[in-house]
Amino acid sequence: MGDFSKTYPLTKQQALQVLENVSKRSEQFAQVIAEETELVFCAVSIEAVASSVCSALMGITDQDCFDAVNNQIFGYYCDVVDTAYELFHHIYNPYADRVDQYHDAGQHIAEMKFLKGIILGLYEYDRSPHDSFYSYIEECPYNSAMDLIDRWITHHQDNLETHTDLRTFIQGMCPLWEIKDDDFSCKGV
Repeated sequence: MGDFSKTYPLTKQQALQVLENVSKRSEQFAQVIAEETELVFCAVSIEAVASSVCSALMGITDQDCFDAVNNQIFGYYCDVVDTAYELFHHIYNPYADRVDQYHDAGQHIAEMKFLKGIILGLYEYDRSPHDSFYSYIEECPYNSAMDLIDRWITHHQDNLETHTDLRTFIQGMCPLWEIKDDDFSCKGV
């Protein structure tokens, strides 16, 4: 047997290959790896997600927006507002996509926590002091949250208990955002 006290600085790809090889050796190893993967994947903190979303959005500055406008290819005119929307969504979209990843994996508790974290992060960003960049996208945080809620409701049409839970969360944590019962109806269903 080899000396198992040694460690080797593997790349991420090499570590993944080791896990794949081990899982092929034994069904029991494969099950343990799957369970650990699920624990890591589903370890979601609403507060950590909210902080990450808010911090990432707060990191966009006026200068970022003006630099992006000035760096347009071939000198075509680009509106500052359009550029600001692009910068906002460049930060926001990966978070929204992650909600879909949890849904696709069937991890609905993690999906709900991540969704709540994004909404809270958008709300905190919306309520924070801003430079003039915010004036270009001031409706984006609220509208993005409502769009995300609509997507989530489409995925969970029949689960009224979670609709109530999400509505209660938003009303409690985001009191300055107007949330109507109609926002939680299954539109087009």
